[in-house]
Amino acid sequence: MNEEDEGVRIGDDEDDDRRPLIGGFEGGGDYVEEDQPPPPSADERDDENTRGERLPKWFSPKRLLYLFCLVAIALYLDRGVVSSAAVSGQPPGGSDEDDASKDEKGYGLQGEFNVDYAEYGVLQSVFVIGLLVGAPIFSELSRSVNAFTLIAIGLGACAVGDLGCALSPNFQFLLLMRIIVGVGEASFVALAAPFIDDHAPKGMTTRWLSYLYLCVPFGVALGIVYGGIVGTYFGWRFAFFGNALLLVPLFAFCATSEPIDLRRKASKTSAEQQHGQNQRQKKNVVEVFVYDSLKLLRIPTFLLTLSGFSWYSLVLGVFSAWGPKAGFALFEYELHTRSNADTALGMVTVFCGVFGTLLGGIGVDYFAQKRKECFQNQSSLPFHLSWRRNGRERRARNSPSPLSVDPSVADNLYFSAFCSFFAFIFVVISFSSTNFYAFLFFLAVGESFAFMLQAPINAVVLRSVPTGSRPLACALCTVAVHVFGDVPSPPLFGYLLVKSNENWRWVMKVFTLCFAVAGVVFFVGGMIASASDRNNRYDSNTDSNEDDEEGEEDEEENGVLINTEGAFAR
Repeated sequence: MNEEDEGVRIGDDEDDDRRPLIGGFEGGGDYVEEDQPPPPSADERDDENTRGERLPKWFSPKRLLYLFCLVAIALYLDRGVVSSAAVSGQPPGGSDEDDASKDEKGYGLQGEFNVDYAEYGVLQSVFVIGLLVGAPIFSELSRSVNAFTLIAIGLGACAVGDLGCALSPNFQFLLLMRIIVGVGEASFVALAAPFIDDHAPKGMTTRWLSYLYLCVPFGVALGIVYGGIVGTYFGWRFAFFGNALLLVPLFAFCATSEPIDLRRKASKTSAEQQHGQNQRQKKNVVEVFVYDSLKLLRIPTFLLTLSGFSWYSLVLGVFSAWGPKAGFALFEYELHTRSNADTALGMVTVFCGVFGTLLGGIGVDYFAQKRKECFQNQSSLPFHLSWRRNGRERRARNSPSPLSVDPSVADNLYFSAFCSFFAFIFVVISFSSTNFYAFLFFLAVGESFAFMLQAPINAVVLRSVPTGSRPLACALCTVAVHVFGDVPSPPLFGYLLVKSNENWRWVMKVFTLCFAVAGVVFFVGGMIASASDRNNRYDSNTDSNEDDEEGEEDEEENGVLINTEGAFAR
C-alpha cells in the first residue's frame, strides 16, 4: 500500500502533524485530522522540565501529602492550645461560678502570670513577629538551600519554642518563645504549598491543597479540645509540653531522610539566568527581598487576593482567639463550664473545617473540569479552522506568554466571593440567636462556607505568580494575613469588648462584617482576572493571523487533500 492510499500526500514540511483518521478512499473519502491530545498544561510543562530529577526511595506524592498534613496538624495544634479557655484560665479578680476560691488569684496561664485579657490577646498574636522575620528568610533561602531541609529546621524551632513555653518562668520569656514558634512555622507555610502544587496529580491540585488546608482548622480545633482536657487535669504547662513531644518525630524524619526540592521552570536561557544571578549578587538579602516582593505586588490579581484574604483572616483570628470565650459568655447556662465550651465549639469547628475545606477543593476541581470540557466541545471546528487553532496552541505551548492568566484564577476568586458573602450572612444570624441550638446550627453553616474558600484562595496565590516566585508569594500571603488580619484582630476585639461593657454579640457581629468586605475584594479580583484572560486570548488570536495565512499557503503547497464532507468528523 502506497502513501496516497493512506489518504494523505506527504509534503515537504516534516513538522506537519496532521494524520488521517479514516484510511483509503472508502466511505466517501473523508480526510480529517487525527484526534490530537490537547496542548500540555502548565503542570505538564513543569514535568517535562524536571523529568530527569532524582527522587528518594521514601517519596511518593501521597506520602508527601500525608507527611505535610501531619505537620500542619501538629503546628496548628499549638494555636488551639493557646486559644483554649482552660489553658488561658482567668486573671486575678475574675469570677468563676465553678470554684469561688479561684476568684481572687485567678488560675491557668492568666492567673499564674497575672495577665489581663488585653495582654493575653498580645500573647496570641506575638508569634507574627517570628513569621515576619522567618518568612522572607526561608523564601529567599529556598533559592539556594534545599526547601525540604528548611522545613525540617522550622519544625525544630517550633519544638524548641513549645518546650520553652512549657518551662517559662515569666510572661516575658513566654512571649519570646511564641516568637520562636512563629519563626519555625514560617518555613512550613512558605514552602509546603509549592511542594503540593508540584506533585499533585493532574486536575487535582486544588483538591490536594484542600486536604492540606483542612488540617489548619482541624489542628486548631483539636488543640482547643486537647488544651481543655490537659489544661483542666494536668495544668497549662503540660499542654505545651505534649505539643513539643509531638513535633520531635516529625522533625527527626524531615532532618534525617533524603530530601526533595522544589521544581524550577526552565523558562530562561543560560545567559539570562547568569545575568539575573549577577544582578542579585550585587544586592544584599534585604534589597533582593524588597525588589522581588514589589515585583509580585505589581500583579493586580495577587495584590487583591492578599487584601481579601487579610479581611477574611481578620474574622478567623477573632474566632480562633475568642470563640470559646464568646460561646461561654453567651450561653453559660447551657455550657456550664469553660471546658465544655472548648469541647463544644472545638467539635463544631473540626466538623465545619473538614467538611467545608474538602467541599471547596473538590467542588472547584469539579467545576474546572466541566468548564474545560465545555470549552473543548465549543472549540470543535471544521478541519481548516481546527488547523488554525492547533497552530496557535503549538505556538503558545512553545513560547507561553509570561503575562498569561490561568482561567482557574478568576473562577476561584468568584467562588471565594460567593462563600464569603454566605459566611457573613449565617454567622451574623448565629450571633443574633438566643437559642443555643440555633446558634450552633447557623454558626456551623457559616463556618462551613468560610472554610470552603481556603483551598481556592491558596491556589490563586500559587497560580497568579511565576513558578519560581511561589515560595515568596506564600510568604507574603502569610505575612499579610497575619499583619493585617488575625494578629491585630484579637487585641482590637478585646479593646472593643471592654469599651462596649462586654457586649459579646455586638462586637462579634461587627467583626463578622469583614467577611462581606472580603467577598467584595475577591469579586473585583475575579473581574480583573477574567478581563486579563480575555485580553490575552484576543492578543493571541490577533498576533497569529499572519501565521494562519502562511499556514493556508503551506497547505496548498504541500498538496493536502481536504474534503468538506468530512469536515465535522472530528
